[in-house]
Amino acid sequence: TSGELIIINLHVPITDGYSRHNLKKMFHAITSHVRKGNAIICGDLNFGECFDKKGETEHKEILEGVLLENDIIDCYRKFNAQIGQTFRPVRKPESNICIDYIFVTKNLEPRMKTCRILDDKETIRKMSDHNPLVAEME
Repeated sequence: TSGELIIINLHVPITDGYSRHNLKKMFHAITSHVRKGNAIICGDLNFGECFDKKGETEHKEILEGVLLENDIIDCYRKFNAQIGQTFRPVRKPESNICIDYIFVTKNLEPRMKTCRILDDKETIRKMSDHNPLVAEME
C-alpha cells in the first residue's frame, strides 16, 4: 500500500457515565477519512468489552459494530486472544481494563506485524495510569 497515510487520534469523553454515544459520534465524524483507506485510528476510547456485564451491557457488540461499519480491524486483538490491560485505575490497579486501541483499515492489515502492550513498573507505571499500546507495521 502506498500513498497518503491518515492517522487519527481519539480521546472519547465520558458523558453521564457512558462513552458509547460519544464513541459513535466521533466515528461518524471521521468516517469520510477512514473510508479512503490507509487509515490508522488510535487512542483512549474509554470503552471496551471489559465493562460488559451479562445481560446488562453490550460493549463487545457495539465495538464489533464500529469495526464492521468502518471496515477496520483491532490490531491488538489480531495478535492477542485475550484482552490486555491498557488502563490501571487507582482503586483497582490490577483490573484487566482495555480502553486504548489501535485500529487500521483492512487494506493495511497485511502490513501489521505485531501489536502489544508495554508495561514496566520502573518507568511506565510511575508516569501514567495507561500502558502504551504499540503496533508495528512494515
